[in-house]
Amino acid sequence: MDRNYTVPTHQSDKLDHLITAIEKLMNRYEDVEKQLANKCSISDASKLEERINQLEQRLASHENEVAPKLTELQDKMMTTALPHSVEKENGISDEDLIKFVVQEEINKKSAEEKDLESRKRNIIVYRVPIR
Repeated sequence: MDRNYTVPTHQSDKLDHLITAIEKLMNRYEDVEKQLANKCSISDASKLEERINQLEQRLASHENEVAPKLTELQDKMMTTALPHSVEKENGISDEDLIKFVVQEEINKKSAEEKDLESRKRNIIVYRVPIR
């Protein structure tokens, strides 16, 4: 008796279909692995989120520092603009007034820096007995 077992064509078709499905799944799996290789880890994402939060906090603190200075400049512009209202009618523009106020602030800063520089080498002596 011949014991060679042959697979019926219907079962052979099912087996071929199953093999094809497995190959497709393997290809999809490889594609998913490739996509995951380009993604960052959860720890990297949390580190980036923490850095973003720190930057936002720093920006907010800088905004809080700058806001009073801006209002001060606006107030100065208003006070300096009042005496110059006659001159403004004669042709001085808002741009010139802004330049004037900014120049005043720059002059104040440079004067402060010069003062600090001049006191930079001062010596302070503590606990010297007084006669």
